[in-house]
Amino acid sequence: MASIDNLKLHDIAVRNAILLESLKKYEISKRDKVFRQLRKELDTVMGKVQYEDLGLMTKKEVAKLLRELKAAHAGFYDVVGAGLIKTVEDFSGGKLVASKSLWANVSLDINSEEEVDDIVGDDDVDTYVRDAGSDGSVPLALLFSGSLLLERLLKEPIPALGVPLRDMVERYGKQSEERLAALVMQAWGSGWTWKQLHDALLGAPGVRQGHNGYVAQIQAQFASVVDTSLGFANDFVDAAVTSSILSKRYRWVSIMDHRTSAICQERNGKIFVAGKGPLPPAHMRCRSTTVPVVDGVDDATDGINESMAEWHKRQPESIKKYGSMDKSGAYRATTPLTPDEFFTLTSNWKN
Repeated sequence: MASIDNLKLHDIAVRNAILLESLKKYEISKRDKVFRQLRKELDTVMGKVQYEDLGLMTKKEVAKLLRELKAAHAGFYDVVGAGLIKTVEDFSGGKLVASKSLWANVSLDINSEEEVDDIVGDDDVDTYVRDAGSDGSVPLALLFSGSLLLERLLKEPIPALGVPLRDMVERYGKQSEERLAALVMQAWGSGWTWKQLHDALLGAPGVRQGHNGYVAQIQAQFASVVDTSLGFANDFVDAAVTSSILSKRYRWVSIMDHRTSAICQERNGKIFVAGKGPLPPAHMRCRSTTVPVVDGVDDATDGINESMAEWHKRQPESIKKYGSMDKSGAYRATTPLTPDEFFTLTSNWKN
């Protein structure tokens, strides 16, 4: 008899969502050194300025300063922009393998009257998916070609912004460069001191290093872009797999934050049809997820409406160790996960 009910499906999906938070933590912190290098290069450029009163600079001198600051920014963006696209490409491939393994075994358990051995090996998983599957939110054929699924993913508008991933990353690069230029022109036009512009770029003394400057601001914004990109890729791939081999219906779940956006509050708990309903992320840094709704399994739904704190409390230590609840009742990842660790943990619902 199947050991999976709707509550177990809920637990599997939420566990995967909190493990994704640990992966995001890893990917965001991995880029700290790039921002440290940008801060160093901007500081070097500012060190060449010979004026205490920037309002005394000539137009030609301001243009030269801006060119050098933009050059530092361009080198930085070349690294983080291309790097993020590569990260999402690599993630989507690994996620597809892990998602097929996870949901194929869930499907096998649900459809078996007796306890059965897990499907192991990518070829056996693909055989099961091919035999049991049908077109879902994407054509079934895409589940056997990571490159075709990736092509589809990269063309798909991210719900949070309505534009594809590359456009979102390019928008970040353009906006961060425009903010840099605006700061320089404001400093010149308003007669700022050298120190005022330096602090505006790198952060003022007495405040945690770089916390209130331009670099810190664009670093926080980039963390939001990384977070949203990985969330989008994760939910896109899971939806493609679950709608093909498990169920065309899914429940929207928004419990990771005690207070969330109005749109996520409105969608929480609602059931949608794959290919017709919305998918996360509904906004930048959205932490909502989706859970397959399967007909014919035991409708043990008591825990589905519990808070994140209640859900977290009943999880085993093997899950609790990756994060904790903060004072507001929101879940926070405390232990980072590498991509390989994430894929291993999320490829089997019994982990």
